[in-house]
Amino acid sequence: MSDIPKTEVKEAQSQDKAPEISSEEICSNGEKINTDGRKPYDWESHYPEEARSQMKYDAIYIAVVLIVSIVALVMLLRGCLWPACTENTALDEERLLTFESLSIYFFSGVLGGTVYGMKYFYRVVARGFWSLDRRYWRIFSPWISGCIALVVGCMMISGIVSSVETHSVLTSICIGFVAGYFADDAVSKMSEVAKALFGTSSGAK
Repeated sequence: MSDIPKTEVKEAQSQDKAPEISSEEICSNGEKINTDGRKPYDWESHYPEEARSQMKYDAIYIAVVLIVSIVALVMLLRGCLWPACTENTALDEERLLTFESLSIYFFSGVLGGTVYGMKYFYRVVARGFWSLDRRYWRIFSPWISGCIALVVGCMMISGIVSSVETHSVLTSICIGFVAGYFADDAVSKMSEVAKALFGTSSGAK
């Protein structure tokens, strides 16, 4: 048994604990400000120059994908994104409308995934958790969201999944955006559909 008093042991243990950092500060008027654990007037970046340079590439990429998705949606709404489809192919009107609807789902999903990625990006940067290891996620995530929204659109148009009575352009944009933003939840819904269509395995192999 050690002869060290219990009070000294407790004091030593308390000193070993990492200080708790509050991410919010309540001002005198009751407004909450997200401090990200910083002290007042601590304005300089805590990242080295190399990391800040890499962050700029991520930010530019996210901004470009955001602009591409918005421009594509605007061109689809104006009917000028796929002009070759109306002039140089044998697509009938119904198939062309389906093709355009699926394109709206896809780019709406890309937009939703990009907005989610933007929120994730600025939060991890501000809170000190940004890393290069997540770059591949930041690159592929918007396009994965677009593909998921595309499949959701196929399910909606085919009638496999239906939560609305009419499928207007605005409805497609809303559903595609939500499917892209909440891509993980959309995948969970797809797994339910897969189980309903194909059943579940009787046991592990």
